[in-house]
Amino acid sequence: WRYDNNIQFSECTAFAIAEDLVLTAGHCLNSRNFSNFYFMLGFENDPRGSMTLDSSNVYEPIEFIDGIDNTQQGIDFALVRVHKKIPKDKIYACSNTNALRSTDRFYMVGHPMGTFTKVSIDGALLENTNSNYLILGIDAFAGNSGSPVLNEREHKVNGILISGNVDVIEG
Repeated sequence: WRYDNNIQFSECTAFAIAEDLVLTAGHCLNSRNFSNFYFMLGFENDPRGSMTLDSSNVYEPIEFIDGIDNTQQGIDFALVRVHKKIPKDKIYACSNTNALRSTDRFYMVGHPMGTFTKVSIDGALLENTNSNYLILGIDAFAGNSGSPVLNEREHKVNGILISGNVDVIEG
């Protein structure tokens, strides 16, 4: 794994969709455990190789609004309200999947294996026949669950990464 030396301290990715709402995958947190987590929006790599946590980027969950963990049906999300206002430049715009074209390309912004922000580009739409999910060909790893998947044409969120193939084998 190319990022073995990166600092790792999360299991999933989350992103802001409104000034006080954060969205992630439902298998990452739920109504029973959401208060055990904090969200850090803006976990970027420091070119000097050090890490400083800026408390202004840390958000405490105060309310579990809705969520479900049913990956078999392709419904897997958790929506959480946080304790303070999220700056507009950290909020992702969302889009409807009905306007997707078979030629659209996608990218994903996440924290694979709990590392600094990584962007996976050039994802291809493989299937858009289910109203609950899209199937994409895109590079993703453990820890990318909850990542926003964006359309390159609109630069808006079309979905949340919830599953993928086996990617890391211990040994």
